[in-house]
Amino acid sequence: MFPSLKLALVMGLTAAAGAFAQGITLDSLIRSGLRNNAELNLFRARAEAAAIDTLNATIQPNPHFEAEAGYNLTDPASPKGGAKLSREFQPGVRAEQYHVSAARLAARRAWRKDRELEVRFAIRSAFHSWQIRNRKARLQQEAQARWENLARITAAKVKEGRLSQLDEAQARLDLAKAGQRALGIRAEMSSLENRLALLAGIDSLPQTPEPDSIGVLPSLPPLETLTEMALRASPELQALAGETLAEKENLKLERALRNPTVTFSVGYEREAEGYNLIGAGIELPLPLFNRNQAGIAKSKSDLRIAERERLAAESRLRNELAGIHGRLEKLGEQWRNHRGEIGALGRKQMELSEKGFLQGSLGIFELSKAQEDHLSREEDALDILEEYYSHWNRLGKAVGGEIW
Repeated sequence: MFPSLKLALVMGLTAAAGAFAQGITLDSLIRSGLRNNAELNLFRARAEAAAIDTLNATIQPNPHFEAEAGYNLTDPASPKGGAKLSREFQPGVRAEQYHVSAARLAARRAWRKDRELEVRFAIRSAFHSWQIRNRKARLQQEAQARWENLARITAAKVKEGRLSQLDEAQARLDLAKAGQRALGIRAEMSSLENRLALLAGIDSLPQTPEPDSIGVLPSLPPLETLTEMALRASPELQALAGETLAEKENLKLERALRNPTVTFSVGYEREAEGYNLIGAGIELPLPLFNRNQAGIAKSKSDLRIAERERLAAESRLRNELAGIHGRLEKLGEQWRNHRGEIGALGRKQMELSEKGFLQGSLGIFELSKAQEDHLSREEDALDILEEYYSHWNRLGKAVGGEIW
């Protein structure tokens, strides 16, 4: 085999193995969820069905045809017959019917987008929770590895008579506790992996999710910018605006329905005397009492409700954005503080405590307390990070996914 071909083959196999080992990503989970989610597919089917409603206003109504024939019993030689073609018209109704159905279709499609955003939000939330558990699992693995080493050192010192069996028991207890915590975190990760599979619309995850770098927090835009994004891109607001427009068009339709239905007709008739008659006619009801007052009043009421629902949703969204933005600022500050001085001092304390134990200036119980404190601080920091991403995903959902 030529050297260049052999090198290319080795590089190709290495790349393929690396791709298989990488696991599935957040983007692939979201794509799968948007494609396979059963409830989302139901929303799509309803939106497609709503599109059919617009056809009714575009199809011309059928004309009416009437024919009659008469037989004169007293004068059989003089039969009578005729035919009439008529068509009903109601000015403005068909156009408004189309506008109503088109506005409702746009609202239904916006609700479908809102449901797609819900799926993306749920997958992102579960994925980031899995990421935090994965980090906690690595912390426990590191703690377990340290205590395995310390348990061996303690056992050796017990044999030398430098430590008691109580010290050895404490070291083994700390090792067992680290293993127990790791099992609990693994169970939580398994539960989240099952949830991710369910949200992605698959039976089970084919591979372990690929960890992301979530320690570097995403940039938080100003509140004013986020508010502009939300008012422009929120599918919920778009859907409610579409429903409001549909009610406005429906009010126009109800007003058009008070116009009388006019029937135009043309006909032919043959008289008994042999005359052939061609004529035209018009028929319309007299709108003296019923002017569709009830339909118009009901439509006005529905329009007021739709407008107030939209305004209430906008106000609720503004309040939600302000609360989330303020909380994210505080959580971001806490996380950065931990990654700075607090984290550095905690790691230094742990290293010095282990060094002191190995040198004999620190006992196993003091070391155990120092290790517990360090692990507790790291887990508290990860809890802050998890809460940050929980609010970040809520913020992304509120602004229509613009910051994801």
